[in-house]
Amino acid sequence: MHLAAFQGNLDILKLLLKAGGNPNLQDADGDVPIEYSIEKGCAAFVKSLAAAGAKLDMVNLKGQTVLHIASDSGDKEIVRILLDAGAKINPVDKNGDTPREIAIKNKDQEIVSMLLVSGAKANTGQKTEDFPPLAQAVHRVTWPSFSN
Repeated sequence: MHLAAFQGNLDILKLLLKAGGNPNLQDADGDVPIEYSIEKGCAAFVKSLAAAGAKLDMVNLKGQTVLHIASDSGDKEIVRILLDAGAKINPVDKNGDTPREIAIKNKDQEIVSMLLVSGAKANTGQKTEDFPPLAQAVHRVTWPSFSN
């Protein structure tokens, strides 16, 4: 199934699924077929695998879910498919990033907006070193107390 997804062969993928193939089988890197489909930008594969019961919240060896990978790919259609299929919106990978934070790092405002509208937390503890220099400086300032 991984090979069918990698090669973009939707007919073979459908045959494998019909024959009872496991859409959640992980390879040596912990990747599942839907990840290959996302990396290839094949929305039809992603839809087929999600409909066949692909678990959208499994993590690979990097601690990433398919929503992390889709957010990093910049493919808005695939992000929308995953959100509509019920992918968890705020998972944190091994680097401490959520899909929203990955989209921010990639300067992909449309995916950031999609995620926020779908319920992504606006502040999930993003590391301050990811902020622009001025924001880092403001974050480090010790503000005086204004109490009497």
